[in-house]
Amino acid sequence: MTDQFKQGQTVYTRDGGKYEYAEPLVGDRVLARAIMLVDNYDGTEEYPSDTPTILYLSQISAKPPVEAISAEIVKANAELSELQDRIGEKRRELLEEERKNTERFRLLKTYEPLKLVEDFILGKITHFVTDREYGRGVKVVTWDEFMIDKDDRGRNTGDIKLLSLFGRSKGNLEWRRNTYYDGSGGWNAAIPCLSYDEALQAAAEKVEAHWDAYRSGDIKVWLLDDTIKSAQALNLGVPDDIANAHQVFRREALEGQVAKAREDLAAKEAALAASEQVPA
Repeated sequence: MTDQFKQGQTVYTRDGGKYEYAEPLVGDRVLARAIMLVDNYDGTEEYPSDTPTILYLSQISAKPPVEAISAEIVKANAELSELQDRIGEKRRELLEEERKNTERFRLLKTYEPLKLVEDFILGKITHFVTDREYGRGVKVVTWDEFMIDKDDRGRNTGDIKLLSLFGRSKGNLEWRRNTYYDGSGGWNAAIPCLSYDEALQAAAEKVEAHWDAYRSGDIKVWLLDDTIKSAQALNLGVPDDIANAHQVFRREALEGQVAKAREDLAAKEAALAASEQVPA
């Protein structure tokens, strides 16, 4: 039947061709004009061709052809679209977390000790510098020596001692390690380092601080005994003024000990002589 289409109506062929319906012909044939795209001053416009084309009714329809897709593919495409949306959402969340982490590490690096938090997590710390105040010496120790918890027999317990960051209201921060992994023991100040060379440099600065404290009068020379031993053990050297002052102190201390010993000896000899006198 040819009365299903009206003159001037747009129809479509199975291969996607677009036509303007003209008139019916004998049998199941119709006359139609192909729609052409023509460029003009106003842009691209559609015009029906001047040359009509004979088509069969079975070839045309009032709606453009649509690719047939199975229900499984439609479902799969819907699931894929949903997954893509979820992936996009997760990517946005990841970017936001990366932004937060970048800001977090920027803030961590505001304070010098906090820069080592990331290094601690990544296992980059290899040595520590300990300085148990004046008179206790400065040492460079390995991670295992300083952080691995051991029992009374010196065997590894499998635990790591507690390392914490202490701070004051003025923003002064200091790393300290507890004697035990659960924090039940005493605290020892330490400087975490990423290599032996870095630790040696930190130890040298600590030793130099001891020298400066003596020169400024904050501490007495006798408190430098272990600091001098530490400097010698680390091959850092001892300044001449420190060495000379310490030598004078040691000499005076020995002389005092000798004088005291002589006094004690004289007293004991006098007591002995008195005990040997026979009463008349």
